[in-house]
Amino acid sequence: MPTKEEIFDNISDYPAEQIAGFITSGIVTFDELCEFKNTGGDFGNELREAVKQLVAGMELKDWAKAEKGNSEESYSEYIEKYPSGDHRVEATIRIGKMRAAKAEEMFWNSLDKTSVEAVQRYINDYPSGKYTTQAKKLLKAFERRAQFDLHEYRNELRMMKENEHFAELESKVNEGYITKDEILKLITEDHNLFNTDCINDLLDHGYITYDDLIQKAQIREPFIHSLQKNLSNIDIPSVDCDAVEQIEKTSTEIYFWGVKNSGKSCAIGSILNTARRMGYGITNKKGQGVAYFDALSDLFNQHDSRPTSVLPNGTPTDSFAEMGFDMTMANGRYYPLTFVDLAGELLTAIYAEAHNVVLDDPAYDKAAKAFRRILLENHKEGNRKIHFFVIEYGAAGKKIKIGNDIELGQDALLENVIDILNVEDPMENPFKRDTDAVYVVLTKADRIKATSAAERKEKANAYVLEHYKGLVTAIRNVCRECELNGYVKPIAGAEEVKPKILVLPFSIGDVCFKSYCELKEEGPAKVLNEITSRATSEEDDKSFFVKLKKNFRK
Repeated sequence: MPTKEEIFDNISDYPAEQIAGFITSGIVTFDELCEFKNTGGDFGNELREAVKQLVAGMELKDWAKAEKGNSEESYSEYIEKYPSGDHRVEATIRIGKMRAAKAEEMFWNSLDKTSVEAVQRYINDYPSGKYTTQAKKLLKAFERRAQFDLHEYRNELRMMKENEHFAELESKVNEGYITKDEILKLITEDHNLFNTDCINDLLDHGYITYDDLIQKAQIREPFIHSLQKNLSNIDIPSVDCDAVEQIEKTSTEIYFWGVKNSGKSCAIGSILNTARRMGYGITNKKGQGVAYFDALSDLFNQHDSRPTSVLPNGTPTDSFAEMGFDMTMANGRYYPLTFVDLAGELLTAIYAEAHNVVLDDPAYDKAAKAFRRILLENHKEGNRKIHFFVIEYGAAGKKIKIGNDIELGQDALLENVIDILNVEDPMENPFKRDTDAVYVVLTKADRIKATSAAERKEKANAYVLEHYKGLVTAIRNVCRECELNGYVKPIAGAEEVKPKILVLPFSIGDVCFKSYCELKEEGPAKVLNEITSRATSEEDDKSFFVKLKKNFRK
């Protein structure tokens, strides 16, 4: 390739195409060739015009190439090749815009998007920037989050239907109320807030990962393995309430009352399983609910196919499970017992019947009739009773819909049951006739923050007294009238000692995702202890004092 001076000296020897190539290669410029001092008169008009046309055509092609590349590099190459080209200004402007956009991109990518000040600084620097709309949305989200209480939101989630949780969380993330990290915080603080369906949806949509659950939420591996195996809640045999005319076994009848999802059925299963683990014999089973109770008890037996226990689905509206059995202690003493699990919907049925609320499902009417038949009209003569009213910690605000217009909490529904049972005729009133004790079982009590069992019990009592005033009043009234729970009527002029509210803080163990459980025996063992302290055993039944007590109660 010749030098510039060689081109000047021999300009007439080069054809127009070669000269145009020298120019586009940057060896020489067209203006330099036109200067007389450089080429004398040898770069004549005809040659000059031919070169100019060729260069213009080449420049046009190179500009098209630069535009196609559309980068700082392609436009810089054009300017270098055509420092006086027709598109030099346009190329310079485009390079400037690209450098500004790159600087903006770097600024945005390095920006702390959790900082109000940093996001506002971006908006100030780039009022019409690429991410300005997004930044303004972030500022609005900051404003919403400043007024958003995650603790209150957790309580709201507990009141919602489980199948609505994922859509609710996704909506709150999209609207800027919560972040993915805060979803993880909700899971971390309560492993049992969301069910497996919601957790799987969060995993599938990238809101959380298995590593998040293990490392951040501290979910233990057995629960993760159950989730990965996609183990779902178990269906257990249902029992039609029409199958029960009267409690079959001569025994102490143990009734478990509670609304749907209060944890009542799982509590019964854990009590039966714990009895077996403690070496108690369970024999001489009777009643139409034997298969049901055996299935409940088996829930807490772990197998190779399931790393944890898997909890059951809900029972049908008209389920009324009765299981009579003898529970034999290590010392040979045995207790004839009948556990009765009443469907949570029964409370709705009882209320609807008492208040003339029409319900579409005929199963409610069947349930209400069974309740009256077994407890009021056709009771087993001589059988004593213990009542456990089961309520869920943290769900005092949960509402149960009755018909089209009525919504009631657990407190009102349980209070209504006691009022219905507490009839005037002492021979028809199960509390006066044959009840030995009335308890409140507070399930999911492991949620109570406490450093000792004594503190947990104290807080459980305070919780029940504060949030279940109607139930507490109803129990105290029954205890006064029937002298239950150790209540003694004061003599004339003496100050009354209020009837005791026997609250049992209860947990079946570590429960995760409302489906998986590792049983802990402490809670069920306490209930068993209360049952054996109140129920009549075979040896007790032969004693003079128990016979005297029975005669006195009659």
